Amino acid sequence: MPTSPDVLANTLKSGIVHDESYISGSSSDEEEEYPTTLAEDLDEFVSSVMIESTGFQMNNEDQIILMSNQRDINKFNIHLTKIEREIYEAVKYSDTSKLIHLGCNDNTDVNFEIEIKKNLFYPLLLLAASIGDSEVIELLLENKTIDINRKEKTSMVNAFWVAAFYGRGNAMNQLASANANVL
Repeated sequence: MPTSPDVLANTLKSGIVHDESYISGSSSDEEEEYPTTLAEDLDEFVSSVMIESTGFQMNNEDQIILMSNQRDINKFNIHLTKIEREIYEAVKYSDTSKLIHLGCNDNTDVNFEIEIKKNLFYPLLLLAASIGDSEVIELLLENKTIDINRKEKTSMVNAFWVAAFYGRGNAMNQLASANANVL
């Protein structure tokens, strides 16, 4: 008889094998093939139900496995410094008070690039133009270090054209009024 997930979960918790036929791989009633050891099946079981199961406590090894499976998700924007990451998050979520607190309306360097998807980098102002929040764009345009005509390297468009592409009319007006290259 095959081992149920409950028996495997109990085995994981207690370290005790409850069904000897499972370990030997022998089963008189069924012709399904089972692993010769419990360890062969445990890795697959743990990865499939570790998070869903109730009462199962992850140890450090489990957390490392989980983190390694998620590492591709977290590879974007690892090049950013702590303050750049905070500025990026503030622009992304239109948090103008945080942008002011970080000095984005003054001398803080805001000419860094955000990785939008693998190997596609947008200057911060292009990201703000694509979102179209007028207050965020106004704050960034007050910054003394901003390069208003900085272009995305692949398409060679600046923030004005990104705002146009996404239909952000107010952002286009703000950028044009700040002397962005509209040609």
